[in-house]
Amino acid sequence: MKDLARAKTYLRACIRDSLALDETPVASHAMLAWTEALWDEEPEQREEGLEVAKHLILKADKMALYVDYGYSRGMKEALYFARTAKVEGHPIIIEVRRIMHVREYGVSFVNAPEPKLIEGSSTKALA
Repeated sequence: MKDLARAKTYLRACIRDSLALDETPVASHAMLAWTEALWDEEPEQREEGLEVAKHLILKADKMALYVDYGYSRGMKEALYFARTAKVEGHPIIIEVRRIMHVREYGVSFVNAPEPKLIEGSSTKALA
C-alpha cells in the first residue's frame, strides 16, 4: 500500500465511527493482508481473501463502505457481491459513508454532521 500509515489512521477512524453507531465493525482486508496472513500481491491469496470477505458479507445484515479516499478494487467487488446477494434473497443494507471533514487547517476525523450553508449568506459561508 502506498501510504500505510494514512490507511491505518483512516481505518481506526472508520472503526470508531462504526462503534459509535453501535455496530460490530469487521475490516477483513486489514485483518488478512496487513497481518500478512495472506499476500495481496499473490493472485491466489488475493482471491482467497475476497472469498473470506464474501462469507462475511453473507453473515452480515449491513455493509458500510467508507469512501473518503474513493473505492478500491476490492471495495467495488464487495459492493457488487453484496448487491447480487441481496437479489438472491439475502437482504443486506449497503451504506456508503464519509467521515472526513475538511477544516481550514487540515482534515479531522470527527463523527460530526456535514457542514451546512448559512442561510442568507451571499458568500456561502459554512457553519
